[in-house]
Amino acid sequence: MMDETLIKLIQRSRFHLKPVLEVVPLLPESNEELDAWVTEAVEASDGEAFQYVVCAALIADRPVDSRHLKRGLGMFQDGKLFASAACRMTGEVGEHLVEAVHETAVTRARNVEALLIAALWSKKHREGNLPAGLINKARMQARELGTDHMSAGMLRAILEITDDENLRTVLDQEAPLTKSGDGNPVFTQMVDAYEKLCGLEVRDVLPQTPPQVIAGGAHLRRSVGKTGRNDPCPCGSGQKYKRCCHDKDQERLRFSSDVAGKTVAEVKAEQELHLNPARLKALAAHELARLEVLKIPEKNEMRETFIAELAARRLVDEAVTAFEHIGCHGNSRQTLWDWVMRYVTDKGRKDLAERMMELRYGHGPLPWNVRPGALLLLRKDDPSAFLEMLELLSKMALEDPEETEEEWLCELAYAVMISPMPAVGILIAQRLIPIISKRAGVQLVDHILKTRDRMGLSPQEPFADLLEKRFSEEVADGGKDARELRIARQKLEAKAAENRKQIEELRRRERELRLLEKRQAEQARPAETEADAAETEADAAEVRELREKLREQQATIRQSNAERAQLRRELGQAYTELKAGRKEREQAPAAGEHPSGEEDFLLPGEVESVQPPRLIEFPRRFQDTLLHLPRQAGRSALILCGRLAAGDPSAFSGVVRLKAAPDVLRVRVGQDHRMLFRMLPDTLQIVDLINRRDLEKRIRSL
Repeated sequence: MMDETLIKLIQRSRFHLKPVLEVVPLLPESNEELDAWVTEAVEASDGEAFQYVVCAALIADRPVDSRHLKRGLGMFQDGKLFASAACRMTGEVGEHLVEAVHETAVTRARNVEALLIAALWSKKHREGNLPAGLINKARMQARELGTDHMSAGMLRAILEITDDENLRTVLDQEAPLTKSGDGNPVFTQMVDAYEKLCGLEVRDVLPQTPPQVIAGGAHLRRSVGKTGRNDPCPCGSGQKYKRCCHDKDQERLRFSSDVAGKTVAEVKAEQELHLNPARLKALAAHELARLEVLKIPEKNEMRETFIAELAARRLVDEAVTAFEHIGCHGNSRQTLWDWVMRYVTDKGRKDLAERMMELRYGHGPLPWNVRPGALLLLRKDDPSAFLEMLELLSKMALEDPEETEEEWLCELAYAVMISPMPAVGILIAQRLIPIISKRAGVQLVDHILKTRDRMGLSPQEPFADLLEKRFSEEVADGGKDARELRIARQKLEAKAAENRKQIEELRRRERELRLLEKRQAEQARPAETEADAAETEADAAEVRELREKLREQQATIRQSNAERAQLRRELGQAYTELKAGRKEREQAPAAGEHPSGEEDFLLPGEVESVQPPRLIEFPRRFQDTLLHLPRQAGRSALILCGRLAAGDPSAFSGVVRLKAAPDVLRVRVGQDHRMLFRMLPDTLQIVDLINRRDLEKRIRSL
C-alpha cells in the first residue's frame, strides 16, 4: 500500500519539482515494493500518484519497468516529461510504447508521440530494429489525421527515421500539405528536438514552479463562504474571523473548484455526485476510469451517458463492469448494450463479449438479432465453429439478397476484417463495393485501408478505382449547375489515366530488372578475360541505373497517388454540393411561383448569377435563430450561405430584391423559411432568417 504521508502530500500540492523532490525520501527501500506502488497507481488509474512516484523514482535513479507505460501512457500531463521519463525506464521501452498505442485511451497526438519516441529509442538501443507493428500503427494513425497538423509533423519525423515507403504513401495521401517533407529540415529538426528531449533528465523537465492556473474550462466557485474580517467567525468560537479561521480559509481558497464550498481535492473525492456531460467530456481517460457508476445519481440518465463515454474512450473493461452493476433492462439500456458491444467487438475481447451476452440474454440460446461481429467474435477460438458461423451468415445473405440490409452486409465484411481472418474480410468487402451505395462504399474502403495498414500490406487498394468510377457516374453532370462536377470529374479521370500509365511503366522496369539480375546470377563466375570483366561491370552499372530509375518512378507514383486522392476529395465536394442544390430546388417552388401574397413585396426579375466571392457577416444572435429552427432548415440555410458567399451561380436561382428595400435580397430556404441578405462589395451580410409568414412584418422593420 502507498504511504499515507505521500497521499496527503499529493492532495495538498500542485505538480512541480519541489513536491516531487519531497517524495524521493518517502519511496520504499526495495525495488519490488517501489514497483508495487507504481502498479497500484496504474491499476487505480491514479494519474497524480503515478506521476509523482515515477518521476521521484527516476530522479533518485531507481528502476521503473516500462511495462507500466501500456496503461500509464496517458497519465503524463506534459509531452516533454513523457519523453524524458519513458526513455529512462527499464525493459523494452519501444515494444511497450507500441503496445500502448490503441490499447490506451489517449489523444491521437500522444499516440503518435509514443510511436516517435519508440522509433528514437530503437534507433539508439536496438541499432534501428523497430518494434513489431510500429509502422503499421503509424499508418493507422495517419488514416485518422484530419486537420491535426502537429501529429502529421510527428509522423513525418517517424518517416525521417524509418524511411518506410508504405508509410510515405499513406502520408502523401492523407496529409498532402506535408508531402514536401522528404528531406525537409523542419522534420529533421523535429527528430533532433525529440532526441534532445529523450536525453534530458527528468529533474530538468519538471516545472520549477506550481501552475498558475487553478482550474480551467469552468467558472471557479469559492470553497469558503465570504465573511468580513471583523465579523464573528462562522465556526462559532466567538472570536473575530480575522483572528480565528481567516488564515486557514485563505489557504483553502487557493484550491477552490467549480463547485461552491468544495476544494479541488474534495470534488475529486466525490466526482460522481457532481457529474454532468460537460465535466464528463473534460475528464482524462484515467480519471474517467476511476469513477464508480453506482455513486452517480440516476437522474437524467447520467449513468448511461457515463458508460457510453467509457466505451467511446475504448475503456471497454470498465464499461462492461459498470454495465453489469446497473443491469440491462428497458429500451434505452438495450440501445446502450448495442453501443458498448460494438466497441467490445472492435477490441476483439471475447471474454467481455461473453459477459455482455450473459448480461442481456442470460445463458439461454443465442439470439439471432446479435450483429455478425459479435457472433464471429464469440467463436474466434474455435476455427471449426467460426467457419461454420461464417458460412451460415453468408448463406443467409445469399438466400434473400433483396431483404438483406446493406448495413448488415457491410458489418459482416467489417466483422471478418477484425477477426483472425482479415485477408478474407478484405476480399468480402471488395466484392460488396459494386453493389452497395456510394456512401457505404466510401466507409467500407476506409475500413479496407485500415485493415491493410494493420496487416502491413501495400496501401494501394485496387477497388478504390471501381468506387471512384461509380461515384463519378452516379449523378448526371449535365446543366449549368454541374460545371464544377464536370471539371472535377475530368481532372480525376485524366489523373487516373496518367497514374495507370505510370504503374504500367513501373511494372515494365521491374520485369527488366528481374531479368537482368537473373542473367547476372547465371553469369556469376570469375572473369577469365578483360572483356568478361568489362561486360560484368557494364551489367552492374546497368542494374544500378535501372534501380535508380525505379526509385524515381516510385516517387512519381506516390506523388500521383496523393494528387489523385486530393482530386477524389474535390469530386466528392462538388458532388455533395450539386446534390444539395438540386434537392433544394426540387423542394422549393418553381422560380417565379411565390406563395400567395409574397410577390407583392418583391421586385420582378432575378439577381445576376455571376458574382464574386465574399466573406460572410452574420447578425448578432444568429446562432439562437438557427437553434429555434427545424434542424434541416438550419443546415440548409448554412449551406446556402456558403454557396452564396462563394458566388455559386446555381445558388442565385430564385434570389430577388425587396420592393421596400431594394438593397435587401430574399432567397428561399426550403418551402417555409426565407433568408434576407445584402451583397456588399466584399461582404455577404445576412440580415435575418425567418418563417415566410413573418416576411411582411420583417420587411416593415427594415
